[in-house]
Amino acid sequence: MRPCLFAVSALALATTLASQNVLITSDQTIGPADTSITPSGSSQPVPLTSAQIVVNGATLTINGRHTVASLSIQAGGNVTHDPTFFWNYSTFGSDIVNGLSLTATGNVTVDAGGTINVNGRGDIAGQGLGQGSSGACGLAGANSASGGGYGGAGGASNVGLSNTGECFDGGHTHGSYEFPTDFGSGGGNPSQGGAGGGVIKIVAGGNLTIDGSITSNGESGSPASAASGGGSGGSIWLEGISIAISGTITATGGLGTDGAQSSGGSGGGGRIRIVTSQLTVAGSVSAVGGTENRAGGAGTVLLVENGLKTLNIDNAGTAAGTTGVATGGTTDFDEPVFVDSLNISGAARVSAKRLTQLRLRVTGDMFIEQGALVWVSGRGYLASQGSGGGDTGPCGLPGAVASAGGSHGGEGGRPCGLSAGTTYGSDTAPSAFGSGGGGSGSATYRGGEGGGAAEVIVGGTLFVDGSIHASGISSFRRAGGAGGSILLSASSVTGAGQVHARGGNGYSSLAATGGGGGGGRIAIYGTNNLTVVPSVAGGGVGPAGQTGSFFQDPTPFALPQPAGGGCAGSFGVPILSSSPTSPTSYVYTLSNIGTYPFAFLAFGFVNTAPYPIDLSLIGMSNCLLRHDIVVSETLIASGGQASYTLAVDPSAIGTVFSTGLISDIPGNPFGLVLSNAVSVTIQ
Repeated sequence: MRPCLFAVSALALATTLASQNVLITSDQTIGPADTSITPSGSSQPVPLTSAQIVVNGATLTINGRHTVASLSIQAGGNVTHDPTFFWNYSTFGSDIVNGLSLTATGNVTVDAGGTINVNGRGDIAGQGLGQGSSGACGLAGANSASGGGYGGAGGASNVGLSNTGECFDGGHTHGSYEFPTDFGSGGGNPSQGGAGGGVIKIVAGGNLTIDGSITSNGESGSPASAASGGGSGGSIWLEGISIAISGTITATGGLGTDGAQSSGGSGGGGRIRIVTSQLTVAGSVSAVGGTENRAGGAGTVLLVENGLKTLNIDNAGTAAGTTGVATGGTTDFDEPVFVDSLNISGAARVSAKRLTQLRLRVTGDMFIEQGALVWVSGRGYLASQGSGGGDTGPCGLPGAVASAGGSHGGEGGRPCGLSAGTTYGSDTAPSAFGSGGGGSGSATYRGGEGGGAAEVIVGGTLFVDGSIHASGISSFRRAGGAGGSILLSASSVTGAGQVHARGGNGYSSLAATGGGGGGGRIAIYGTNNLTVVPSVAGGGVGPAGQTGSFFQDPTPFALPQPAGGGCAGSFGVPILSSSPTSPTSYVYTLSNIGTYPFAFLAFGFVNTAPYPIDLSLIGMSNCLLRHDIVVSETLIASGGQASYTLAVDPSAIGTVFSTGLISDIPGNPFGLVLSNAVSVTIQ
């Protein structure tokens, strides 16, 4: 038995050595290349990997990426990182870590009164990917500044103190809602604007308990003679086996402040990601925009529990920005959103940048609460632009000017026989942007912008108690922009909200006449009994624009689903995505395929035994064939991607599996790599 006793003793000794308590009661910093930490009052360093750190009444600054045994922050304790800290862990800059990135092999706890606080530790005023702007504006000697953007766009700057007019758009959104690692951006006005929030990433091998607070808020602008913008919220990324939150987690935008004759926009909200197998929230998790003057847009909160993704976009009831064309105050997505549940609430406005289609894909239910919007109004073509752009010319009294409304689904109003361009786009699968109204001079005499394009495909129920808007913008002195495009598909669409792609209004006076913009296009799939209120009306005044198109079909789109991962080649793992364009038509896009001129797309119907088949035996390392191959198509690639449109027989029922195949001789001995697999179920 002696060897067994020795083994047990050795294990106990190893466990003791592997885990050592480290009490921090005075301020200390862990540098990016440090491998040990010294307890307060001691001269003996402890390896970080075996340190059970307890922070009490002091600040522990953690810069860069580190692994510890556990972390406990008691009342009065704080963990942070240095302002705008980043570190390159690779030779060529491919492994850059922003802020604080901590892995704990055990538990992480933040007691009541304890904090992880990186407020204002992101990009400084006037800096960052979503920096606010500033400069002279409005009355002589007045300066204006907009808020910084990140998860939500910053609030626009104002003319005067009455919040009327806009000088500078808010800072743009940037980064990823799925993997937030960016600093929050600074507000406008380099000397007084607020800094953005910092970056927190904590991955616990055990449980994560938050009774205190974890914050990455943007700073407010400093009161001064010139207006200043608030900084945007930063990044918070938390993972643990279980996560219990009775405290607060925030990535809030800072407040804009007034100058002598102008007001500053507030910062947009940041981004939060929480991943666990068991989530309990008795406290609060929020990434709202700053609320002063022109409010910042809502940030993003992604909750991943047991692999299911819920995306919450909530601005806590603060209406962000304006309902005009300014970019401030929205939550913009320039890449498709793929989640299992989506909640838009608290007066948040979800949008996309100009001439970028907003694409939302939700496998479960989607909620747009009262006061919240999916809002792409004015995100189409600028004044007089687009194939239906309105013309401008003389009309009526000497010196008088007339402008035609923009066209899209309906023709714009045409005073004095001016051209309003042509109608265009699809009735059944609308995706085109609305054209701008005539008048392309200064802001005062500019035609209205056309509406943008939104595509919302939901596997469950789409609840619309708020609004979905893709309308053209009205003009104060010229012609209105045309309505844009809205395509909705869900198993059912319900609610008492609005779905509008209306034309913007024109203008009429003795000196100038502007036609209304033509209506846009709306198509709704998945219900016969609409309770929402659709409208594709043309805009009014001088003369009115024509009505656009509305299409309805009771059959919803089938939403493509993931069916297994791919394997890496010399350009990484090829990525296959699929998007429906109608209930029986799907566009497949194969990307990340390098410079190869050809690719292949394989289709099958069976993914049960003997599938998946391990292809390592034929030299395709780590490759699994997920389904049978019944037919394949050859695709011509360009710019690292290839696409294919699949038309499905309307009478077909069943599931179709697909995988991309790429010839990649350097990738493995067999010279072939596979993308992820995708499935589509036709009912």
